[in-house]
Amino acid sequence: MDSVKDPYSLGVGSQSPELAGRNETRGMIRGALARVRAGRTAKSVLMKGLRNAGNTILLDRIRDDAEAYGIQTMQVEAPESQKQLAYV
Repeated sequence: MDSVKDPYSLGVGSQSPELAGRNETRGMIRGALARVRAGRTAKSVLMKGLRNAGNTILLDRIRDDAEAYGIQTMQVEAPESQKQLAYV
């Protein structure tokens, strides 16, 4: 494919026009968001993936979905130089 016309040849902070293959994940998370909004419990979701696979874009869309449900969100970024994160 022509690299100029390729919609998946993105840079940091760019938004992809399509999240190919992520509809099932977004649907599952939208269901969990709806349960939380209704005051019900929902299972936690842990996502991981290779670099440049659209993970951040997916998280941005999920944050948009949560805010559409009236759920407040927060974005936190860890520096790449940090090899391990400690959770307390």
